Amino acid sequence: METTQFRLDPNITMRTVSDTPSFIRCSPEFVRNHCGEYAASVVDQIVSWNIIPEDKLKISATSQRLGKNAFSSTPGWHHDWYGPTSWEYYEQDKPFIGIFHVGNTAPVEFFEGELPDGWDVRHPSENNDDFWRRRHVTLNNHLNQNNGTTMLTEAGVVYKMFHNSIHRPTPSSRLGHRILFRIEGTDLPPANRIINSITSYLPVDDYHNDHV
Repeated sequence: METTQFRLDPNITMRTVSDTPSFIRCSPEFVRNHCGEYAASVVDQIVSWNIIPEDKLKISATSQRLGKNAFSSTPGWHHDWYGPTSWEYYEQDKPFIGIFHVGNTAPVEFFEGELPDGWDVRHPSENNDDFWRRRHVTLNNHLNQNNGTTMLTEAGVVYKMFHNSIHRPTPSSRLGHRILFRIEGTDLPPANRIINSITSYLPVDDYHNDHV
């Protein structure tokens, strides 16, 4: 994970969140035409940075209102695109992945440092829940032994994220709101999918009880 020079105004209103849908891997033109005025303005700024050719640019966003201590997603520590097929694809494609949030709560937390041995190896006897939970607990124990550090994202700051960047959601510090954006440079076709939901309330569970 790397911090870039690019910035967006981090301040948005609840009305902006309400007017901006969540969407998955959309082309710039689709976002401009279907995802609201604010998302269209963000796309125009991304294009102006000239970091990804517009014909390869795909944008996703998660638009949320969160209650205090609610989580925006689950599980805990993880990396994206997990699995042998997607791992191999993204190793070859090497996309630029930009991640940034605007709003007043729930930043992303990144892990930095050497990972514990065997952290990412699934045991044959584990189901999905056991696997994800063990990974999360193992990494927390690793951090508690002063191995590695963590870094919270700042609102409006754009970060370059890789397929194996370890991160997790953090609980909302207040009754608040945010929009999390991801931008990719990839030859994958756009999904152009809008998710007609802007609210996510997840309880504190075994993945996240170290936060409370």
